[in-house]
Amino acid sequence: MLLSVIGFLAALYLSPAGTGVEKQLEQRFLFWARSKIGQGPGLSKQIKIFAYDDETAASEGDFDIPLTDWGLVFKALAERKPQSIVVDKIFDKAHPPDQIVAFQKMSREWHTPINIISFVTSEKVPYRTEVPGDRPEHQIGTIAPGGLDQVPEWLTSMKPKYFYGAPQTLTAASLGIFSGIGHAVYELDGYLQSIYKISSNVFVPHVSLVAGHALKIQKQRIFNGDHEVPTTDDGRILVNVDKQSVYAQRSYGMGALIRRARSGKPITVVDEGDTVILLPLMYTGNTDFRETPHGSMPGGYLVTAMVNSSLTGKWLKSWNAGIPLIIAGGLSGAWFAFAFSPLMIGVISLAVIGMSVVVCILLFSTVGILLPFALPLASFIVAAGVMFGERSRRAQVSQVRIEGELATAQIVQNSFFADKKTCHPDLTVTGKFFPAGECGGDWWGHCPAGPGKEYVFIGDATGHGVAAALVTAVSFATISAIESFSISQGNAENPKPSDLLKMLNKVLFDLGNHTGVMTFFVGLLDLEQNKFVYSNAGHLPPALLPISSEDPRIQGRLPLKNLSAPGSLLGMDPDATFNDQEIELKAGDRLFIYTDGLIENYSTNNKNPFGKKRLYDALIANRDLAAKDFLSSVIKSYANHIDGEPPADDTTLVVIDWKRHASHPPA
Repeated sequence: MLLSVIGFLAALYLSPAGTGVEKQLEQRFLFWARSKIGQGPGLSKQIKIFAYDDETAASEGDFDIPLTDWGLVFKALAERKPQSIVVDKIFDKAHPPDQIVAFQKMSREWHTPINIISFVTSEKVPYRTEVPGDRPEHQIGTIAPGGLDQVPEWLTSMKPKYFYGAPQTLTAASLGIFSGIGHAVYELDGYLQSIYKISSNVFVPHVSLVAGHALKIQKQRIFNGDHEVPTTDDGRILVNVDKQSVYAQRSYGMGALIRRARSGKPITVVDEGDTVILLPLMYTGNTDFRETPHGSMPGGYLVTAMVNSSLTGKWLKSWNAGIPLIIAGGLSGAWFAFAFSPLMIGVISLAVIGMSVVVCILLFSTVGILLPFALPLASFIVAAGVMFGERSRRAQVSQVRIEGELATAQIVQNSFFADKKTCHPDLTVTGKFFPAGECGGDWWGHCPAGPGKEYVFIGDATGHGVAAALVTAVSFATISAIESFSISQGNAENPKPSDLLKMLNKVLFDLGNHTGVMTFFVGLLDLEQNKFVYSNAGHLPPALLPISSEDPRIQGRLPLKNLSAPGSLLGMDPDATFNDQEIELKAGDRLFIYTDGLIENYSTNNKNPFGKKRLYDALIANRDLAAKDFLSSVIKSYANHIDGEPPADDTTLVVIDWKRHASHPPA
């Protein structure tokens, strides 16, 4: 499942849809965030922009000026000794021969490099004249002095294009009118091709690379002066464009420039060493708008942005790390889904998303690195969701299995509890067990110990649940084995209660690591000898309720007697000793034995436990009822106190009556 998620997102990343996510979502977001924190590339102070805007078109009465006026503009600008002039114009308009001759003559008077644009197509354009391939800036020997071995594979393998621009009367290298001609082809996704191949030895760079520092290709990389121009694997450049307002605020109208050039006045806004950019297509109806990460803006501003990068070295680098990041995101999300709770998974996911986005914004804003994040984060989130679903499914399957096992264990444990007749019709033993979970750590029972004799047991393993239930199972098995052995041997002398505790203590201790610790009470009812012999291993003492409140065995203010006896817990010490105690057994006697859950449990609203006082009050108040009714009344008092909530600890109550019926009314 995880591999399917990662594989799908990796395939999506490589598909046109993935490219759309990167361009439309990531780039737009990063460009927007960068501008919000004021970290855009800005515009070099050495760049001066002049735009042929609506005001200029209105003052000139036309959408262009004569070629001779262009010559005057170039001459006026060249007199200010700028580093170079870039004109976002093809100059392919037909001009009168006399203007061409005059323009050629004027070009000898300026010594500033002037660079114009051309366009490149994949198909031949009818009625268009191709730019001659003899220009030095387009020759492989100029661009790559080391020869074709230095040229990137993407450029040498590129299908040759067609190169169109101004007529040869203006572009012929021999004329020396324009020092550089470069393309200005912009793609819709924020990128442009750095260099186009025209033939095996002719290459056309973008005009910004022609107009900037010396362009060189070395070791299959493009350099513009001292800095490398980062490109994608297919030679494209991500334009480091700023908001449109950055360029608009720094633009001058060409109207004043043209008028001063005609009158021979200096262009004082241009300083020596500046780079002048002329944008002749900025008037309404002819502006070439292009879609960028900042929205639609004039194509001339994109040329300006490229020239700015060429001058400042502020290029954008797009890391092709999408596939590794998608894999890392998917694996990380899967690990988090299995390692943490649902709440922590949510918190971590939000933290990962937030930190990843912040890191990508900082990388993009400070060092110009474009790191893909949308699909890697989607990989993290989807993988975490899928794996958490798998984790939940496994947990559900495991829960169903555990519940089934617990149900089986509960059925088995219920079989431990007494549901058999006693050794005498006048002896009744009645009990009730309330586990805190599906299985509990309490156990009670009784069994014959020979003619006129009956064992009664009650135990409470440490804790509750499955572990405690296993301890009671061991106790049940041990007592049952002793019972079966005694019956099979026909032994009239059954083990004394203390002997039973010693044997059971040894068995539980051998379980190891004190895992078999429990309290235990064993009583032997000898109905022929009218005595009750008992031994206690740390269990709560049973209560004796004679039928008469004046019974001499009762001492103290309460009409009952606690049958206390010393003894340590079972399973703690293999050499522990246990003593037998004996009390006279009379007709009408009632014994009440229980586990500590009865007096220690409490409700959420009532933090006070049921306690011994409430228990004794219930025993005394209901002492005249028959065993089952007596037991039900005590349970009702207990349940009312804990508000009917599930007990926090296992609870067991057992009532033993000897000849307590209508023939023996209470005194």
